[in-house]
Amino acid sequence: MKQKAKLDIRKTVLGALIALALYLAVLAVTSLLLVRGTVGEDKIGVLATAAAFLSSFAGAKAASWREGERMTPILCCSLLYLGTVLLCGFWTNDTVDPARAAKMTAAILLGGVCAYMLHGKERGKGKRRRRGGR
Repeated sequence: MKQKAKLDIRKTVLGALIALALYLAVLAVTSLLLVRGTVGEDKIGVLATAAAFLSSFAGAKAASWREGERMTPILCCSLLYLGTVLLCGFWTNDTVDPARAAKMTAAILLGGVCAYMLHGKERGKGKRRRRGGR
């Protein structure tokens, strides 16, 4: 009989917070590069999308760390992160541009999909290690 997936809310929220912190850090480095003239203003959209992808990937990996069922925490973490980013964007700008929202949604969900696909092999509970002597 199959067991239902059990969601650890703390790990999911921690993964979303890690994703948000990493997103803000990457955007801070991007703005520093913009101010110094290393990156042109035309590359800001690409760098923001890449930052969303990388932070979503890292947050989803953190949320599914040492979990047997990994689809549920990754999906919930990605959706929580997406909702937070879109809500903050709406809160600061009083509107959401549909094209940018679609681009961010695609980047964040792609980060979650990559975290799911690149997850390590699941270790079976049936294997036992030998204890003690030889």
